[in-house]
Amino acid sequence: MIILLLLISQFVHPEINKAGNQFHLPQDSVITHSYDVLKYNLTVEFFTPYDTLAGMVVITFSPNQNMDTLPVHLGQAMTVDSITMNNILQSYHRIEDTIYVSLTSALPPHLVSEISIYYQGKPIDGLFQAFSGFLTDVEINQAAKQWWPCFDYCWDKADLGIELHITVPENLYPVSNGVLTGIDSISGNRLTFHWVHQHPIATYLVAILASNYLVLQRNYHGYPLIYYAIPGYEYMAEMMLDSTEVIMSLFDTLIDTFPFADEKLGQIQSGGRGAMENQTCIRYAPNSWLSPITHAHEIAHSWWGDALTCINYQQMFINEGTTSYYECLATRVLQGDEGFNQRLEHMRQGGLDCDDQHHWPIINSPDPFGLNVYWKGAWFHHMLRNLIGDTLYYPAMRAFYHQYKGGNASITDLQNTIEQYYKLEPLDWFFQQWLYRPDYPQLNLWWYHHQQYLHINITQVQPDSFIYKIPLELGLWYGNSCSVSREYLMEQRELIIQELISCPDSITMDPQMKLYFRPRRITPLAQSVLIIDDGQSQNLGINYQNICDQINIPNLLWAVESLGSPPFSLIQQVSSIFWITGRIQNPLDSIDRERLNFIITNHYPLAIFSTHAASQLSQTSFLEDTLGVIFSGDSGYSNQLVGNQQDPIGNGFSWYINPVQRYEFIYPSVQGEGCAYFQNSDYGIIRSKSNFQIVFSTVDITDILPQPESATPLNLIRRILQYFGYPVNCPLPPPHSPPCNLVIEYQDNGSIMFKLTAPISAQLTIWDLTGRKLINWDLQKDNFILWDGTDHQGHILPSGRYIVKLNLNNQGASENLPDLNSVVESYQVFLIK
Repeated sequence: MIILLLLISQFVHPEINKAGNQFHLPQDSVITHSYDVLKYNLTVEFFTPYDTLAGMVVITFSPNQNMDTLPVHLGQAMTVDSITMNNILQSYHRIEDTIYVSLTSALPPHLVSEISIYYQGKPIDGLFQAFSGFLTDVEINQAAKQWWPCFDYCWDKADLGIELHITVPENLYPVSNGVLTGIDSISGNRLTFHWVHQHPIATYLVAILASNYLVLQRNYHGYPLIYYAIPGYEYMAEMMLDSTEVIMSLFDTLIDTFPFADEKLGQIQSGGRGAMENQTCIRYAPNSWLSPITHAHEIAHSWWGDALTCINYQQMFINEGTTSYYECLATRVLQGDEGFNQRLEHMRQGGLDCDDQHHWPIINSPDPFGLNVYWKGAWFHHMLRNLIGDTLYYPAMRAFYHQYKGGNASITDLQNTIEQYYKLEPLDWFFQQWLYRPDYPQLNLWWYHHQQYLHINITQVQPDSFIYKIPLELGLWYGNSCSVSREYLMEQRELIIQELISCPDSITMDPQMKLYFRPRRITPLAQSVLIIDDGQSQNLGINYQNICDQINIPNLLWAVESLGSPPFSLIQQVSSIFWITGRIQNPLDSIDRERLNFIITNHYPLAIFSTHAASQLSQTSFLEDTLGVIFSGDSGYSNQLVGNQQDPIGNGFSWYINPVQRYEFIYPSVQGEGCAYFQNSDYGIIRSKSNFQIVFSTVDITDILPQPESATPLNLIRRILQYFGYPVNCPLPPPHSPPCNLVIEYQDNGSIMFKLTAPISAQLTIWDLTGRKLINWDLQKDNFILWDGTDHQGHILPSGRYIVKLNLNNQGASENLPDLNSVVESYQVFLIK
C-alpha cells in the first residue's frame, strides 16, 4: 500500500461559503440527486512508468435531502484505502463503479459537509503515457471516475471549482486546470505542483498533462495565453498563438469575454489522439499541433461546453454542435469565405454520410460523439442563423450563454431563448425535424421555361414519409451570373411558377449553402416524363408520379382539370408522355385527339392508361383516329385488330391482345410488354411499333393487386419506361411468361448488359434511328453480352437512343432494318457516355 502522509500533511481544507456562490438555474437546466457537489480537492501522485497512481480527494457537498448514504463513482480497477468524514472512518460497499458510503450520522438538507476518500491503483482508462510523461484524458463519457473519485455526471458541476496537488518526478511539469499557485520540492527528487481553479467545472473537463514542457506566454487583453510546448516544437506553439489571438478576438466579440480570463487560456502539446477541451488547459495531439481549425474548435469549447455545459450526454449537441459551428465562423476569419464554405461543405458531406450509414438523430444519438452530433449539429446552427437572421441569431446565442454560464443547459433552454428573440412563429417544427429526427431531405427538381414563365417542380424524395419544412434558395444561372430566389417548401411536391422573360441556362438548388440536404436530381424538362392526368377529379396521376419518383425518373404532373390541355410547346420539351384518363365511362371522349395525333405524328413515346376503354373500342373511331388501326369484333382474337393500310402510321403494327378475366395473371408474350394482375373483366393491350413506341393499357395501375415476383405496378411502369429507352432495370419475369427473355441492365460505367434466355439460337443487332446496323452478335441460347457503346469497327458511338432487335434462328439478319413481323423482341436503349 502506498502511503501519502507527506502529501496529505500539506493539505488544508478551505472554508466554504456556499451562499455567496449559489447558482439559481431554470428547472430545465437542473437535474437533482441526493447531494450537490460544491468543490473537489484532489491530491495525487503518479508513479513511473505512469500507469499507477495514489491519491486522496476531499469532496465538499451539500445534501439536497435527508441522507444517510453518499454515492460516489470510482472505477472498479481502483482500490479504496479508507473513507473518512470529520476524521471518523465511514463504512461503504461497492457495486460496479459506484461506492455507497454509509454515513455514521444522517445529514439534513443543505448542511455543507466534506468527505475524504483515499485510493490507489492502475486505471483501466483515463491515464495514458505520452512522451516523457503522461496525460489524463476522458476518451469516453463518464471516464473521469476511472482515475479519481467523483460524482461523474456532467450535470452536477463542482460549483466552486477544484484544487489539484500533483506530485511527479522532478523532470516533469504537470499542467492542470486553473492557476499554478506554487511548486514544492519534496524528498525523492519529486515536485508537487499546486493548481487552483475557481470556476464551476464538470468532472470530464478535469485533466493533468505532464512532460518536460517549455512555457510560452503572451498577454492578451489583460489575461494570459499560455502554450506548453514539447522542446523542439515551440515554433509550432508560437504559430498557433498567433492564430489564437485572431480566434479569441472573434469569440470575445460574438459571445462574450473569455470566461476564464482571471486564470488562463492554456494550450498544451500532448500525445494521444485528437484534441480535448479540458477547462483552461486544452490538449492537442501531434496531428493537430499545426491545425488552426482544431484550435478554433477547442477554444470555442471554452464558452460552449466548459462555461456552459450540456445537461446530459444525450444532448451533447449543446457542446459539440454549437462548437463545431463556431469553429466554422472562426475558419472564415482565418481563411476567408472560401475556407468557410469549404469547411461547411466538408461538414455537410460528412454528416450526410453518417446519416446514410447510421440513421441517428442528433438528440438521443446512440453515439453522442458521432459526426451527426458534431457536423449535422453545426448545420443546425447554420440553418437557424439563416432562418432568423444575424441580427437575431447572435444576440440570442449571447443571451443563451449569459443565462446558463457556469451551469448546464438543455435543448429546451436553447429553444426558449431563441424564441424570445424570434417572435414570428414557434420553432417546434425546426427543432423537431433537425434535432429529434434522423436523416435529411432529398430533393429532385425539374424545370422548363414557356411563354415568359419559369415552371419549377420540386419533389422531396427521402425514403420515409416525413415531409420537411424547408426554406430553399434557387440559383438561376445566366452564364457566370446567378440570380437567387427563396422559396418555402411545405409539401412533398411544390410547383413554382415565376414570371421570367428569359430562360436561364441552368438552375441550382441552395447556391449559397444554407440547407442540409442532398440534391438527388436537377433535370431540364427535356429528360422528363410528362404525366397528363385527364381523369376528371380522380387524381390518378399522383400514383404514376410516385412510381417515377421511386425509381428516380424525372417527371412533371399536369392536371388537365385545373390547368387545361397541356400546351404543344410543353409536349415538345419532354422525352415521353403518360396520358391517364381514369375510370370514367366515356374516357375516349376526354382525350384531346389533336394533341394525341401531334404526339404520334412526332413519334414521342406515349403510354395511354384508360381503364374502361375496352368497352368503347367498337363504339368509337378512337383507334383509327389516333393510332391508325381499326377495331372490328371480338378483341379476344388478335386478327380482329388490324392496321389501317391507308394510314402509314398504322402499317407494321404488332399487338398483344388478351381477354382478362377477374383474378387472371397477365404476362408479357413474345410481342408484348408489361406484367400486371387485373381485377376486372377488361382487356389489356400493349403495343409496339418499329419506328417509335406507344403503349396502350386498359388497366390503371391502381387496379393491380399485390402479387409476387415482377407483377407489380412498379415493374409495369419500369418495363414501359425501359421500352421507351430509359435507363431502368426490370426484374426477370416469372419463368412461365415468355419462352424468350431479353433483360437489359444499365451499368454504372455507361455500358449496357444484355442477358438472353432463349430455347434456340438467336441474333442480337443494334441499329441507329436511320436504320443503319451498327453491330450484331450471334447467340447460342443463354448469353450475357456487355456492349461498351462501340460499333463493329470499334468506333465510339455518341449518346442517344438506339434500336435493339432480337431474332430467333437468325431471321432478319439482312443489312436493312428487319420487318417487325420477323422480330421476337424490339427495344430502344439510351446510351449515356
